[in-house]
Amino acid sequence: MALAVGLGLLAYLVVWADPSKVVGLLGKADLRIIAIGLCLWPVGAVLRIVRWRYLLKQSGVTVPLGNVAKVFIAGLAISNMTPGKSGDPIRSVLLKKVAGNNIGLTLPSVIVERALDVGVMIAFAVAGLSLLISTSMAVWLAAAICIYAAVFIAAVVILSSESRARWTTDRLFAMFSWVPRIRNLKTKIDQFAVDMHRSFKLYKSLKTLGYATFLSFFIWLYEGILLWLAFSALGLNVDIFVVVAMLSAITLIAVLTFLPGGLGSSELLIVSIFTVLFPLSMTDVIAASLLSRFMGFWIYIGLGAFLIATMRYRYSV
Repeated sequence: MALAVGLGLLAYLVVWADPSKVVGLLGKADLRIIAIGLCLWPVGAVLRIVRWRYLLKQSGVTVPLGNVAKVFIAGLAISNMTPGKSGDPIRSVLLKKVAGNNIGLTLPSVIVERALDVGVMIAFAVAGLSLLISTSMAVWLAAAICIYAAVFIAAVVILSSESRARWTTDRLFAMFSWVPRIRNLKTKIDQFAVDMHRSFKLYKSLKTLGYATFLSFFIWLYEGILLWLAFSALGLNVDIFVVVAMLSAITLIAVLTFLPGGLGSSELLIVSIFTVLFPLSMTDVIAASLLSRFMGFWIYIGLGAFLIATMRYRYSV
């Protein structure tokens, strides 16, 4: 349902912008710049895969790079199709099915990864907040930052204590204990809380967090560059630093709309912000957004779907 809403909103924006004009503008795009964007896609994927494998290693989980890459891309494809990227934990489930690694040991790596992403995006967004200070978007961005900060603090408080981790999983178990399959997993759920706490403690090292944050910085810089290349391919002149900052702000807000991959909501925010900051028409911005999606988002979806269908699942969850 959420996916249908996102696609519907995106279609509405394209119609509003005049489909014939959007197609005409895309037809004039510089193919050389698009080729550069497509060639850069592996760079972003490699940065994300290397970061996750590094975090896994810090918790004592060693997995061949090929398996990590397959699971990561497949998991990201699923996550991008779930509301608010709530499907991120599926990576730990897929890794369990492919390599047999305990979910309680690998899930903290996903949580830490998401926390680092949010931290870097907030830093970029705050850097560009002055550009939005006179618009209503500043209020939405400030609210989004507060929500993410609250969720981050709650996660740290829960996972930093074994007793609090147990208490939380016990509450969740009580909520769903009426489901027979879950009722039979009580012992595994208790061990899951212990494993989560122990694994999370291993990420307290400043060296570990520093290196992972370093990679996160370049990951989100790359995302901004990809959108900037989309504008450039259409002959639209925008400041690359503003694009990087604004894309981070837009992503933070769009995730909270709980539309899969921010479909529709991201495009609406991009139009709302970029037509104010730059002398661009709605047609210009929608065309650039669609091109950016083509060079990044839809590649993950297509390749991820292929990997999900062809991966060998040797273990049960």
